[in-house]
Amino acid sequence: MRNRMLPQQPDKFFAFGYRRSGMFECCHQYFMTQIQKFLSGRLAGIFCVMFSILAINSIQLTTVNLGWDNSFSIAAAKSISEGHGFSIKLASSRDISKTYYEPLIKWPPGYSLLLVLVHATGLFDWILSAFLLNAAGLTLLVLLFKRLLVQLEYPLWIIHPAVLYFGFVFHFYTGIYFTDIFALLFFMTGCSLLLQYVKRGQKAFYLIVLSAVCFAFSAWQKYLYFGLAFIPFISFFFFGWRKNLKKIRLASGVGILVTGFLITLLIYFQFRNAGQILYIKPSSRTGFFPFQVLQMAPIVPGTFLNLDFVNMQISGHLPVSYQNMYTLWSVANFICLVFLVYVNWPVIRDPQFFKKDFWNFYKKMSLWTSVYLFIFLIALTVHYNSHYEDMKNPWVFVGIPRYFAPFCFLLFPFFAFLFLKPNLFPNKFSFYLFRVLILCIMAEEISHGAYFIIKQIFVHKEFGIQRHADQVELHSYNLVKSKLAKNEIVVCAGIPEISNFSSLTGTSSIMDPQVFKKPIYSSKDVLIITTLDSFSASKMPVEFFKMDTRLVEQENGYSYYFTRIRANNP
Repeated sequence: MRNRMLPQQPDKFFAFGYRRSGMFECCHQYFMTQIQKFLSGRLAGIFCVMFSILAINSIQLTTVNLGWDNSFSIAAAKSISEGHGFSIKLASSRDISKTYYEPLIKWPPGYSLLLVLVHATGLFDWILSAFLLNAAGLTLLVLLFKRLLVQLEYPLWIIHPAVLYFGFVFHFYTGIYFTDIFALLFFMTGCSLLLQYVKRGQKAFYLIVLSAVCFAFSAWQKYLYFGLAFIPFISFFFFGWRKNLKKIRLASGVGILVTGFLITLLIYFQFRNAGQILYIKPSSRTGFFPFQVLQMAPIVPGTFLNLDFVNMQISGHLPVSYQNMYTLWSVANFICLVFLVYVNWPVIRDPQFFKKDFWNFYKKMSLWTSVYLFIFLIALTVHYNSHYEDMKNPWVFVGIPRYFAPFCFLLFPFFAFLFLKPNLFPNKFSFYLFRVLILCIMAEEISHGAYFIIKQIFVHKEFGIQRHADQVELHSYNLVKSKLAKNEIVVCAGIPEISNFSSLTGTSSIMDPQVFKKPIYSSKDVLIITTLDSFSASKMPVEFFKMDTRLVEQENGYSYYFTRIRANNP
């Protein structure tokens, strides 16, 4: 009778550590099996995917979007669409009414090229096209995350809640750095295609080519992926070498060649466009600075928790500063990394830990990717000094959590793996403590994320172009548009993103306000619209204020000046 009432294979892990006797065992197994059946259902899967997509896009719309990197990428996309290449439109210092296009080298052109395709539909302006493109990228990331979990053959009752949780986490790459979204998307898509190649009984060569294209295009998004793009194929080669599979070694060689060829095209384009192949932010001096590694961002706890929210809450209710909380999380991050190495060591050490080849390949690829990221970013950090003259705060490569995006993405499947493996923990108590901790974090992030989204969108109405933090750029953009019909306009700002977004109206920009130290020449009458905050105003040459300059308005700590230049070019 008991076997007829209960499913044949209840999850043994939920019952792990309990006394299995009589009615308690029967009720416990029945209760947990019903939960698993519910979470494994088709409707539960549709609900989790749809709400995850809705949440991740809503979070992206409620965070700062018109920041430094994005402004250059969007402005450069407009230049590409007009046939001026990957460049920024600037005003000539010799004749301010004339323009030239300065090649862009700080970022690869991948995102701008994608944005040109979206804008070419003619349905949206440049800013709304960027929002639409980002929505597509984030939606595909959610679907890719689910696909990866399905490929790894996790049970559906694990996959569906994990997908839901993934959408509500405040990821490092969903904010003001749009290129990070697509670099991660293309890189992880390539990894998924390689995994599919290993799983297929009959090998499909097109999967190797597609994965190579994805890896290469991740490098077209960010310079960080120049070397990282080859790591999955290198791990793929050694996987085939250890298994003595000549076909896999040959396929990995083809993948490396295709990836290298496409990245070489990028290098050639960059060299022809800007005269150099890549850009690394120059420091005031270089040398060897190992202590800078201590500034590593709390990437592990930050992958699963919205640390800004936690820090603000703790700082507001306890006598602990925000900066001290960040330091505490950095210590916690080190502990988490040690924990990951400890629990992962049996898996790393035993090449036959998994019976299925695709799991062994995925283990190797994930490990090599993570190790490469840490070594590469640490090497850059100890070589380049953290002090930059144009930045207010210290800045190091390991202190930027979005650079660890592939590692953070891979952490989610790994923690789901740990959720199912009590034998990797030292004892039953630590295993159940880990499970409870993960469930509490999931509940907190989903509930807080839902509350935050509803409050920002429906109560404060701060989303998309209505965000308060983005109004300075948009106000300058609209101010330029309102004066454009009657004037030849040049935009000047101590903040480059203001100039970049204003250039979307077709105007040229002055990026270096120091040009005002010398007489301004122009062959036409020109109106210069300048936006300054208090810091930028203090850096402006005094000659600027002695010209035909007047303050037209002040708003939210920013001052807006009109400067009229009469035709005076000899």
